[in-house]
Amino acid sequence: MIHPSYYSSENGSLYKVAQERNWNSWTFDVAKRLERAKKKGNFSEDIEKTITVIELCKSEFKPSFFYKFRMLFINSPNLLAARRGWDLYTKNIVFYMEIGMYDKAIEECSNYFHNS
Repeated sequence: MIHPSYYSSENGSLYKVAQERNWNSWTFDVAKRLERAKKKGNFSEDIEKTITVIELCKSEFKPSFFYKFRMLFINSPNLLAARRGWDLYTKNIVFYMEIGMYDKAIEECSNYFHNS
């Protein structure tokens, strides 16, 4: 089995997290890209691709008020971030994706890019 060095399932797979938190496809893709961005060695490219995915989500997925409200009450993003070993930027971006604040997610990606 091919197993790239930046793949790790020591904290459980991200697929399992996505299922538990009922993420849409875009949120999963963003979390995946952010989680491995610094591990792969193409950080700036991965952040640019992440912003592209968020922009796609913003134009293609219109969450209802109920969806956003429900996502606020899923397990705390702080607990998830601690379990996954995420930095503050990754935690914030994924949280903004979960609650449909896509412009804030893009802004935080830009901050991550410029401050890392």
